[in-house]
Amino acid sequence: MEKASIPVEVEKEIVTELEQIFRIVDDKPYFELKYKKVGEDYYHVGYSSFDFHNVLKWKEDCFELVKEEYCG
Repeated sequence: MEKASIPVEVEKEIVTELEQIFRIVDDKPYFELKYKKVGEDYYHVGYSSFDFHNVLKWKEDCFELVKEEYCG
């Protein structure tokens, strides 16, 4: 019997800064997202993959970028 796929609503990270990072790991391109959450004064690096399309999808699906003055 095949299981039905149930859509899951992902709660987005609210961030004031969000950028893509590119580096080489084991001679292959590797992509990550660097972001700063609202109210924090440090960065997180994660949502990483050798597939750039994954990172772009996570950037769209998992983050909401807001201006700093919105946060005050």
